[in-house]
Amino acid sequence: MKDQWCEDKEVVMTKVREFFEARFAGVSEPLVRLDNVRFNTISDEDNESLVGAVSKEEVKNVIWSCDSSKSPGPDRFNSNFIKFCWDCLKEDVVSAVNDFMVNGRWSRGPMHRLYVLFLRLIICNNLVNIDLSCW
Repeated sequence: MKDQWCEDKEVVMTKVREFFEARFAGVSEPLVRLDNVRFNTISDEDNESLVGAVSKEEVKNVIWSCDSSKSPGPDRFNSNFIKFCWDCLKEDVVSAVNDFMVNGRWSRGPMHRLYVLFLRLIICNNLVNIDLSCW
């Protein structure tokens, strides 16, 4: 079949399969070995600070470092909302951040908890007429 045109479907399929089988049939050993490579490492204390629980103070510092005048996200809340309602929301916001640190993802969408918290804030503080455009 070399250098010849072929229109037989079965022959073409066989040759294509053989070609890719030969291309992907490789050695089982890795092509690169890293036995003698020395990687930089961090201390156990640094590792714990990276994977450990996040404190309320850390979360608050990050939120307060955000510019409050930035455009709101698709949920219509910007960081000023969280700052304004921090006393009521802090436990749940910190809990959500720590859940994210453990699971690596937001459960039920990133703002799901804040929607629930917002409703809780309204109920807890009897806030009925809130103009969100000021946040």
